[in-house]
Amino acid sequence: MCPYAAAQLIGKVKNATPGMVIALYGVMRLVSAAFNVSFGGVAGFVRPVIMPMAVGAIEASGHKPNGTPTMEIATMARGIEAAIEAAVSTGTDATDIMGETH
Repeated sequence: MCPYAAAQLIGKVKNATPGMVIALYGVMRLVSAAFNVSFGGVAGFVRPVIMPMAVGAIEASGHKPNGTPTMEIATMARGIEAAIEAAVSTGTDATDIMGETH
């Protein structure tokens, strides 16, 4: 696989947006946290997989990414990681950490 395989994959999905990529990552992290499985965090999974996918979504829409959207995506991923880790370490339901009501 080439290093840009994630970007090429998401580029084939019609109407994909960076928001959809990060939302999918959030759902995957919630499910994996339920089984106490980690993807390796921001350095191990977000940078090599999620960031190229988000950039691929931007490029597939015909735009050129600049530093601001990619930093925003990385910040959102770090927020997801922090919420999941806080929930796992305290034994709290992840939806309580993220501010959702039951």
